[in-house]
Amino acid sequence: MIVAREIRMEGVVQGVGFRPFVFRLAQEYGIKGWVLNSSEGVTIWAEAGDEVVDAFYKAILDHPPKLAMI
Repeated sequence: MIVAREIRMEGVVQGVGFRPFVFRLAQEYGIKGWVLNSSEGVTIWAEAGDEVVDAFYKAILDHPPKLAMI
């Protein structure tokens, strides 16, 4: 089943290559959506199968860019 989730990441996520990292990871997982900076951090919209979105989210948390602090 295809799901759509909004994911908000807070902390040191701007100016550290976080958006390009998320973009590349989304391509690897076949996820459609977008990623943008917001006043609170980074907002991600992810559309794919439920398990794929879960794995994508886990990959973001487990392997963020070196300078990012989520």
